[in-house]
Amino acid sequence: GVSYGRFEFGDSGAPVPNHLQSAAGIVGIDYMVGKDLGAFLQVRPGFYTDRTFDSDSFDMPITAARLWILQDKKLYLLTGVNYAFLRGQYPVLPLVGLIWYPNDQWSVLAILPEPRVTYMPNKNLGIWLGGQLTGGSFRTEESATIFPRRLSNAQVDYSEYRAGLGVDFHCGKAVTLSVAGGYAIERRFDFHRAGFEYKADPAPYVRAAFKAEFYASAFLEVVPAGARPLAPSAKRPGSPRCRQKTHQP
Repeated sequence: GVSYGRFEFGDSGAPVPNHLQSAAGIVGIDYMVGKDLGAFLQVRPGFYTDRTFDSDSFDMPITAARLWILQDKKLYLLTGVNYAFLRGQYPVLPLVGLIWYPNDQWSVLAILPEPRVTYMPNKNLGIWLGGQLTGGSFRTEESATIFPRRLSNAQVDYSEYRAGLGVDFHCGKAVTLSVAGGYAIERRFDFHRAGFEYKADPAPYVRAAFKAEFYASAFLEVVPAGARPLAPSAKRPGSPRCRQKTHQP
């Protein structure tokens, strides 16, 4: 898949970017245990910058995680790790959290970056209340007008802590449309390698997102000696299956 994200800040007078943006591909592999996700690996190669898409702004964040079943169909533990080359202070971050399904309509995700409580009155609609830790690591453009000079062509970690309410519309199993709004409680620009940090005032936010998942399946058929294999269009009940999925969390 592909992903494009953009943060707009306007002109604040501080030596921070007016906006930050990313354009990346998304490649993911999921290991399925029955119908449940057992583990996944996701790579997002692309450009993370304020203006210039070049080799200095290229990054390839990697996320690997495993789901552990604590109570079948009810309670799961997620553990994993995320790595980003452009991230300044902590290139490697651990991932840990709980997923709880008390019934078919409610779910609780106690996992960063988007902890939330979701109510689903039907299979196509989800209403959620929660938080979000968003942002990323970027490379700023080289400029002779930026002072201090160390902030020219510098690495910056942008983080934003949000609280809000949202609605997810599920159009089948592969497509999701999301609309959300709330308040950004804290916004921070950390030029860790340059030794500078700036904080912005809290502000309201609105977010719209589109997500599509594409599946590729492979079937492995074991045929005993002397037996005829199934025709390509025939059903394969109980055959081992390996599924690979590209997705956007």
